[in-house]
Amino acid sequence: NLIESFFARKHQFSPTCCLFNLYGSTEVMADVSCQIFNSTNHLYDLLSVEGHVSIGSSIDNIRIEIIEPDERGVDELVVTGDGVANGYHNKNTINATTLAKQ
Repeated sequence: NLIESFFARKHQFSPTCCLFNLYGSTEVMADVSCQIFNSTNHLYDLLSVEGHVSIGSSIDNIRIEIIEPDERGVDELVVTGDGVANGYHNKNTINATTLAKQ
């Protein structure tokens, strides 16, 4: 298991070191959420039923919302706050359809 071997190796070099799972996308200037894992057990405790790893909680000055699923059953993640870009350079059509007005 990659996760367990990673934590075992990490522990050899630094027992107090933590794993940070950061999430960000093209439209944000950096990461917008963070989840810290202290150990393999902690990581497994936070896995979803489907085995997905948490992207954590929003960082300061960022708001994250999960919007209702679309016709395919896929949720949409909406990020607002200081770290979100104002738009794509010279891409007004894309800006109008993908970036929410604040």
